[in-house]
Amino acid sequence: MVELLKGNLLKNAPLDQHTTFRIGGKADLFFVPEDEEDLKKGLSYCYEKEIPWFILGNGSNLLVSDDGIEGMVIHLDHSLFKKITFEDSQIRAGAGVKTAVLLRETLENGFGGIEFLGAIPGTMGGAFYMNAGTYLGEISSVVKEIKILDESLNTKWLSKEELDYRYRHSLFQEKPWVILEGKLNLPRAEKISAQLKVHEILERRKKTQPLGVASAGSAFKNPPSRSAWQLIDAAGLRGFSIGDAAVSDVHANFLINKNSASAKEVLTLMRFIQKTVLEKTGILLEPEIKLVGRWKENFLTKPCEVGK
Repeated sequence: MVELLKGNLLKNAPLDQHTTFRIGGKADLFFVPEDEEDLKKGLSYCYEKEIPWFILGNGSNLLVSDDGIEGMVIHLDHSLFKKITFEDSQIRAGAGVKTAVLLRETLENGFGGIEFLGAIPGTMGGAFYMNAGTYLGEISSVVKEIKILDESLNTKWLSKEELDYRYRHSLFQEKPWVILEGKLNLPRAEKISAQLKVHEILERRKKTQPLGVASAGSAFKNPPSRSAWQLIDAAGLRGFSIGDAAVSDVHANFLINKNSASAKEVLTLMRFIQKTVLEKTGILLEPEIKLVGRWKENFLTKPCEVGK
């Protein structure tokens, strides 16, 4: 069946080229489907051969194991997954559309409501999955419906109310579904004022986030009524490093790859941050970065000593 796939299929593909951390081993298989039917064939092959699969967007908010990812990594990078369609007050955006591209297109067409995306790199598939947002808003506030491919390889539209959207959470994180596209309800906006708002957001981002370096974005979720960066900063960890993995001097909740950091170094740093903040405050920080690939530990739920 794999011979019938139309899209690009690679074996032993390096994943450090596909993550914003610039970290990660190889994928057994790396598949870029040409369309929905090609995607279904790829997933059908995985189900038939009992091969695990993983959907990769822009590679932000991810830490890929040094030992890579078992099975098939599916990258929705074909133009058919990057369509943007304007229908009156509704905008349809494919999962492969980059957030910056959607923001630019909506502003050009006189819509607002997603200016906060100016501070969020990634794809719309990832934004829908994570309920991406900032203090200015979350993507769930403008979502109407999301089109998915379910575990039976059937396509269906799900309303926002069916998706259990919460802070950095959605039902997608619990289901073996593939996000294909979303419908957004956006208000009309005066183009110049919306562009000025985005400009202000981008200028603030330049001053408060480490740009131009390899990073996965916010490392930890904000605890209730607290800011993760303030807890990390108060623990004296701003600028702290383990190997080439470091806490940013610009924003303490951003971890950066100074040169050639390994995933193991980043994981060790994250666990050390958890342990230190827990000892000082009693708060166990929950990771926002998702660990994927061949890890001995499934997730960062318990802090441990450095090096363990």
